Amino acid sequence: MASNPRKWIFVRGLGRHTIHWGPFIPEFQKMFPDDQIEQLDLRGNGHLVHSPSCLSITDNVRDLRARSKWIQQGESVYLMTISLSSMVGVEWAKLYPEEIEGLVIANTSDRGTSSFFQRMRPSNYLKVLNFISKHTNPFLEKEILDITTTNLKDENKEEWADNFAKIEPTSRMNLVRQLVAAGTYEFPKQKPRTEILLLSGAQDQLVNPSCTDRIGEMWTLKPHVNPKAGHDIPLEDPQWVCDQIRQWLGTMDLL
Repeated sequence: MASNPRKWIFVRGLGRHTIHWGPFIPEFQKMFPDDQIEQLDLRGNGHLVHSPSCLSITDNVRDLRARSKWIQQGESVYLMTISLSSMVGVEWAKLYPEEIEGLVIANTSDRGTSSFFQRMRPSNYLKVLNFISKHTNPFLEKEILDITTTNLKDENKEEWADNFAKIEPTSRMNLVRQLVAAGTYEFPKQKPRTEILLLSGAQDQLVNPSCTDRIGEMWTLKPHVNPKAGHDIPLEDPQWVCDQIRQWLGTMDLL
């Protein structure tokens, strides 16, 4: 294990706030009690819901670096990311490799390796447009969970939907700005120098799992696949994600 506590930055994805980590945060803290977590929202989400979202992945990197207390203190960090924020994490590791000791990316995609129809399954187009046109409420949040998870029990979905609906939602304009940033981004052809853990859910109904496979092929990196989980793996199966991180960190400690 590392002699000093690891420092992590956790960032959620499209239109999601820090609260959307759900049970993953306590599960992570239980497994890694000495690690320290800084939770940051992408601009336009959560605590920055009234600020315009960045129109590019690179601008998101600059913004997060400027707001991270640890980066401002000259610390190196690990990143925990999913979907849109994984694009930000990869670009961060590419531009500032000395700052990123390790990067966890889950169920992400890019324009360079996958088509638009794979990056967002066609069956969800009308649903996503519907989400953008409405203000959040428990029913809407449950509809989102129906798309992003596959094994959550209905009572758990209702509980989390009620919790999520209490938070001020990302505006329609900021959702569109985030979609523009995601839609125009391409991963570097060469894997960033940092260590990367690549995760995907085989039952992802939002993003085709083949997107993760193609990233792995490009970087000669084997994805770790949860056979039962959907898009939001940390929310749906926090124990599995923590187990993958523990094994990955153990491998890194042997290097």
